[in-house]
Amino acid sequence: MDKITIPLREIARETCITADQAKYWIKLLHIAPKIKGRVGYLESNEAAQLRTMAKLVAQGSNPKEAAAKITGITDENNIVVHEKNGIEDLQKALMLIVEANKATLEENRQIKEAIQLMQQEVKDQIFKLTEENRKLRLIFEPPQISKQIDVWKPKQSKINPLQSKNWLEKIYIKIFQPEKMRQFETQTLV
Repeated sequence: MDKITIPLREIARETCITADQAKYWIKLLHIAPKIKGRVGYLESNEAAQLRTMAKLVAQGSNPKEAAAKITGITDENNIVVHEKNGIEDLQKALMLIVEANKATLEENRQIKEAIQLMQQEVKDQIFKLTEENRKLRLIFEPPQISKQIDVWKPKQSKINPLQSKNWLEKIYIKIFQPEKMRQFETQTLV
């Protein structure tokens, strides 16, 4: 016999809540709706849980607290606490928390050791690379020049080419034959 399924939007309309609130409350209640097409469906017992939660929230309860009251699951550690065996359940829950903390501490210790090993490997590689770099620099550095090289300069002529020229010839030489004046860069136009 098939179980009765009710569309989620219909339940939301009955309880006067929005569809988004209904989806959020379903997550808090740990209910997985059945999806057919684009519509989510809840079974009748799941719909009853959602209606009960709507009543609790309407009375002023927090949605997370209301979900914890209905399912008996706290959101923090997913620990089930029933009223009959409350102390035993709390002891079991504490033991689970202690075991989870021990496992986390051991995992953190292993991660820390792995990080320290990686840091040591990186330091060793950096040392090797700096030594190799120093050796390569010694090999490929250019040799030191012991004597100074003189750069070529044209001969300075002591004879001024404009000395025996008149002013028109001087202007002509300076304008149309400047190559003759290259040896006398500091000459002024007369």
